[in-house]
Order: sequence, then C-alpha cells, then structure tokens
Amino acid sequence: MTTIREACPVAAPKPMMKHHAAMAPHNDAILALIEHRQQSDERKPIIHEPAYKDDDAEALAAGGPKMVEIPVVKQSREDMWKKITSLKELDEYDCQAWRRTKKCNPRHPRTPAGDKSCTRQIQANEAGFCEYKNRRTGELRVLMPATCKSRYSTLKYTCLDAKKMLRYNLMALDYTPEEPLSFATCQRNLLEENGFQIANDNQAGAMDTESNNTIPASDLVRVVQDPIAAIQDNSVVVQDAKSAPPSFSKGIVYVIYDKLLLSVYASIRSLRQLGCTLPIELWYSAKETNISHPILLEVTAKYGAYLREIRDPRATKFYTKIYATFYSAFDQVLLLDADNFAVRDPSFLFQTQEFNNTGAIFWPDFWRPNRTIFGLTSVSYVWELLGIKYVNMFEQESGQVVIDRRRHVKAMHALLHYGLSEPHYPATMNLLWGDKDLFRMAWLRTNSTFHMIERPAGSAGMKAEHLDVFCGVTMVQHDAQGDVLFLHRNLVKFSADTRDRMWSHIQQYKTGQTLQHYDVKGVVDHRLFPQFRKCYGKRIYYKRSYTLTDINEFPFKNLETELIEYVIEGDRLSKQGIEANSSIASIEQHKA
Repeated sequence: MTTIREACPVAAPKPMMKHHAAMAPHNDAILALIEHRQQSDERKPIIHEPAYKDDDAEALAAGGPKMVEIPVVKQSREDMWKKITSLKELDEYDCQAWRRTKKCNPRHPRTPAGDKSCTRQIQANEAGFCEYKNRRTGELRVLMPATCKSRYSTLKYTCLDAKKMLRYNLMALDYTPEEPLSFATCQRNLLEENGFQIANDNQAGAMDTESNNTIPASDLVRVVQDPIAAIQDNSVVVQDAKSAPPSFSKGIVYVIYDKLLLSVYASIRSLRQLGCTLPIELWYSAKETNISHPILLEVTAKYGAYLREIRDPRATKFYTKIYATFYSAFDQVLLLDADNFAVRDPSFLFQTQEFNNTGAIFWPDFWRPNRTIFGLTSVSYVWELLGIKYVNMFEQESGQVVIDRRRHVKAMHALLHYGLSEPHYPATMNLLWGDKDLFRMAWLRTNSTFHMIERPAGSAGMKAEHLDVFCGVTMVQHDAQGDVLFLHRNLVKFSADTRDRMWSHIQQYKTGQTLQHYDVKGVVDHRLFPQFRKCYGKRIYYKRSYTLTDINEFPFKNLETELIEYVIEGDRLSKQGIEANSSIASIEQHKA
C-alpha cells in the first residue's frame, strides 16, 4: 500500500481585499475557480492533515504533532459515516481535524475555511464533524457529528474529546463494575448490614456469586417464624430483635438523607396503612445521614425497613438512585422518591400485564420533544453521544420506576455506567437533567423492553377562588388504566415548617384525544398564589382539554391530611430523640 508522509497544515488563505467595481467580472471568475477547487477537494481522499493521538496532547500544546506515516486509501463519503462499533476498533483511530459543514448540517458539503485542529475549541453554533483516521488502514471515520442546534452555547469541547465520548457510548454495552453484580451477595449484604448473619455459608449458598443463587427462603422463613429454633438449628444467627425480609422477591427502594426523613417517614407509614407489606430498603450515605436518627430507628424496628449503605464515592446526588437499584437485595424493585406518595397499595404493579410482558414500567415527565425545558429534542446531541436512535416520546420522570432486575441485567449495567462513569457527559454537556432520563436511555441503548405509562402526567394543586386559574405543585402519575396512583410532591416538600394542605384539585389531561393541546408551563401568578415559587400544569384556558376535579371526589381525599399527621408524628419523634440525646450527654458530662 502506498504511503505518504504527512505535512503540517497549510495556513488558511488571507481574506480577499475589496476591489473596485470595475474588477467585478474578474472577481466572479476567481470566486468560481475557488468554489470549483473546494468542491474538487471534497471528493478527494484527505491525506494532508496531521494525525493526533490521545497521548499527543502534551506535544500538541508544546508546538505540534509528530510526523507520522498513514496509508492512503480511496474512500467514499458514505464510508466515512460507518459506525465504529467496538472499543478495540476505536483504539486504532487518531484525530485529524474538525471539519465544518454548510447549512447547519454535518452531512452537507464542507466549508474548509472553517476547519480546526483537534485541539481548537468548537463553538456550539458550528455544524460539522470530527474526522478520525485509522492508523493501520488509513480509513477515515466521522466522529461527533453535530448540527448547529444540538448543543448548548456554554458547552466547550474539542475533537480530542470525540474519542472519549465515543468510548463512553460503547462502554454502555461492555461495562464491568468494580463490584460485580451478584444477587446472592446483594441479599447477604442486606442481612449483614441489618444485624443478621448467615452461619453456614456453604449450606445457605449466600457466597455462590458465580451462579447468583438466592439465599434459601427456608432459612429466612425460620428467622421470621421462629428465631429461637433457627438459632438452635445453627442455620441462621439473629443478632437483634428485627426480622429478616420474608422474601427477596419484591421490595421497595428509597434513597434518603436527613432532610428527607420526615417525607420518607410519612411515605412508609402511609404505605403500611394502605396495606402494603413489601419490605423496604433505605439507602443512605454515611456522610449525609445519621443512622441513629429516631425516625430511622422507628421505621427499621416497626415498619419493615432495612438500612443499606451507599459505599461507592462516585454514587452521589442523582446517581444514588441508580446505585441503589443496581445493588438492591430485591429481584424486582419499586424505586420511589421519598417525597412520592402512593394513593393505594402499589404492590399490584408487579402482577400487571405490562410488567409481565416487559419487565419494566416507566412514567412520563411533563416534557416531550419540541415542548421541553431540557433541550431534549430530535436534534439534541444526546442521541449521538449515547448511540441511540431518536425516539419521539415523553421524557421520563423517575420519581417511580418498576424493574425486574434479573430480567434486565444488561440494561442495569448500562444504567450503572451512566451513573458512575466519569465524566458524566450527559450532565456536563447539559444534555440530560440528573437521573430522570437515564433509565429510559439505558433500556433504549440495550434494546431492552419497557412499558411507558400512556396517560400524561397531571398536577395536584390549588384553584383560585372564583377564578378558573390553577396552580399545580405536585405531579400526578397514573397506572396503566389511567387512574391516579402516585402524587409526587416534588415542588413543596414536607418539613417541620412546611406541612400545609395544598391539594384542593387535581388537573388531568382528558383521555381519547391527541397530545396537540397537552402543554405544561412552569409559571405562577403571585397575586393569586403568593405562597408558591412556581406552578406546573395548565394555568388558564384548560377546560377544553383538561379536567379539574375537586380532591373530595377521589377515594384518597383524606390522604394529604393523613400524611400531614405522619409528618407531625415524625417531627415529634425527632424532637424526643434530640431531647433524649441531650439528657444522656448532660448526665455523662455530670458524671465526668
């Protein structure tokens, strides 16, 4: 194969000087010649650019790349757009340059005058692509193609980042966590973190991480039914009075920290009042949570809740929910935000046809393409970054998620990659907000099945007296039949000082119509609702497409009152605990 030694980039031509009007015919001829040469250049293999390797960054900063020999190949423009599909293949490619294109489209003809080296920052309003060359074969590939509307203006990157971003994309299908997933180990961890110990590991099979066997249910049943007999039988040792979960088949998962404890207490108390008996995991970070808090002592002692520690320092903020889902002890999980309240026992979700058919149920956010506050449109760069074909559907709201973890191991690994791998490109590039769409993206990336609840999210809030003006402060989510199931109080959370009633009405989009008139705005009229920072829903002119129903017409009309009572109860527990701790500290200090 013929090779050619690369040359340094040729300096861009100087801008043409203005000429006298009499020179116009001559100018036209020159411009026509330039255009002809540019078009000819676009049809030729590009071989006169330096190859930038990842480890050349320091050399580039010091004065330029090394001269390398690259094979010359004949290649069509479409061949350049073939996808790199493996990490091994990606490692063979080095950056050439940023190629700017016309008319806001990376597939349109190039504008060579707008090309940049691999180290130059690319502006968000520039359309084009990063050109990479295979150092072994000389083939060219397009990386990071972008329209002029696919990125936020604050985004800063160069073509050297393109390889890192594609690596992030491909790792979703090839991610191996530092702590491998073992269902038996996850179950064992719950038991050990909550004071239980399996005495006979060989008999129980708890350490059989290769086959992912479950700890035998018989051992756990003996703990629940007859702890003394279990101890005498030498199969399970119980170190305190709590009972282990009767089953690891299904459970509820929360992520908590101190400021959410009143909400999670109200949520757990309400679930038990509704008849829900599913075991509950409370995932916490030791830096953010006092596990001796009276509320946690209460729910773990009386209401079937178990503490689980988040031990990976990368699992912070939004990504704690992803970590908790991945390492939960339960085979099938209902992930709930602490400020999300079920209006009836949600256990039935695990028996629905939608869940049995797909193994995952997701819920829609208010936003969808072209009507979004997060920029997640058809031209968003997120689709290219994650390697997903654009899907015209609602964004996801992750205040509630139902997943069969055993069925969706592949998708869960992609999800954990999105949550733990750094940098978090979707967030740092302002392409996605937090974790809310990462579940959906992980399932789409791995071609995994899920059911998205069809009825759009509604709002619970207050109606202005004597006026048809509505302020929604709580997101309303439905079941597959379109009935209200969850009230996510995500705008005004419960606290010791915030426990006022604010659910006088529920606004819902009418069924049996297209989404043409589904339009949610985040605005508020402070003259009518001075107590609220923002309202979501259809504020005015809603009667054509929305229903507005008095809360008293629903079977859960007393839910908010009950939740407030639980918040007051939790606050009283907290204060009693603080007083008790103060008394103990005072006595110990007096003794000293």
